[in-house]
Amino acid sequence: MFTISDLPELVADYASGEADWMIAYSVLLRLLGDHEVSEIMAYLSPELADRFASALHEEFRDAESAKSVLWIDSAAGEPPNRDQIIASIVRWLERSPATSS
Repeated sequence: MFTISDLPELVADYASGEADWMIAYSVLLRLLGDHEVSEIMAYLSPELADRFASALHEEFRDAESAKSVLWIDSAAGEPPNRDQIIASIVRWLERSPATSS
């Protein structure tokens, strides 16, 4: 089980290529069952934070869309605390609207 205290190692592994995006994304999503998005973002490198934010905006978009997201996670399937994770993402989306590129 990954904890928030493991994030510096994940960030380093992602930067070095030892952890790919899908692994990082899966770990970050699962951490949202116990932490807020902004709390997780504080531990991430600027590159990883930007990628995570973009992925959340793209995949979850808004409260209604977030409820219908299919959970694809090779680690262990859909997490039991999916509702908590979705709630954390929706709160963050409401405070962090997507910006146009």
